[in-house]
Amino acid sequence: MFHRDYADVTVCEEWQDLTAFYEWSMQNGWEDGLEINRKDNDQGYSPENCEWITGHMNRCKTKLIRANNTSGYRGVCWDEQSGKWRAAVTWKGVKKRLGSFTNTKQAALKRDAYILAKGYPMPMNFPQLAIVGG
Repeated sequence: MFHRDYADVTVCEEWQDLTAFYEWSMQNGWEDGLEINRKDNDQGYSPENCEWITGHMNRCKTKLIRANNTSGYRGVCWDEQSGKWRAAVTWKGVKKRLGSFTNTKQAALKRDAYILAKGYPMPMNFPQLAIVGG
């Protein structure tokens, strides 16, 4: 099904024809300013796996977490001094501490709520909150 391979990201054979890609785009919500998103990042670009979404939503769906992350969530780290999980957001070089929590999920939810309230275009731990909230 997939023809080309770009650093482990594939593009379906159908979309090798730009006319077919254009037609799919027009029939599937393309508007100026939207970005293409793969619904499942483990799969390639194809009509079944792609959608047009805002740049903000695309960044919210990013899965990248540092390899040394111990909490499993963005913006959540262990605070030795308090013996709790700390949530924080860094925006334009300024770090905002959001509090300490007994578990990682509480801290991650607090971080995401703060990002939504501020309208920051940042990746979230729970991207579905941006869809419901935005």
